[in-house]
Amino acid sequence: MLLGSTKSFGEGGYDYYIIKTNELGQKLWDLTAGTSKDDFASDIIKISKNEYIILGTSFRDTLQPFLAKIDNNGFKIFEKIIPFTNDVNLIKAVIFKNSFYAVGWFRKKDSLIRKGIITKFDFNGNLLWAKTFQIENQDTVFTSINIQNNKIFLYGVSQYEKPNSRDIIIIQTTEDYIKTNFKDAK
Repeated sequence: MLLGSTKSFGEGGYDYYIIKTNELGQKLWDLTAGTSKDDFASDIIKISKNEYIILGTSFRDTLQPFLAKIDNNGFKIFEKIIPFTNDVNLIKAVIFKNSFYAVGWFRKKDSLIRKGIITKFDFNGNLLWAKTFQIENQDTVFTSINIQNNKIFLYGVSQYEKPNSRDIIIIQTTEDYIKTNFKDAK
């Protein structure tokens, strides 16, 4: 599967563009998923032998996560906008047991400072919880996630006030710790 965005056709604005090829790179099918606004895909995860979740962002009055679920034949099972009152951009996802976690960034409407966000969804695209993390009022973004032995590894960057002063973030934690100590994302 190849994943990107197109403005040439689809629902309007930019839309997710998914192409499935065979092992020789020959196109088997393609499809778009999106809304009348601009929608940019960021990750695709295989949740079963025949189903995939596509993760990205819909650009509306606020940035909102946009999920699509498709099957192996290019049939759309659902498309969902996940409503938040503030900007949320999900970048990367990983499957763990019967759900998937996605990370990215969260920003209040009246601020340019971002917080890292971690979310948990079921395979029907229902948001189970969303939590944010920030390092001492610094611009904080999660860029990747990995889960091993029931431990969650969050990766990202944090930027100080003065330009070009960034730190790499690596956090080893658990779901219980996140749910108890990270802040709710609304």
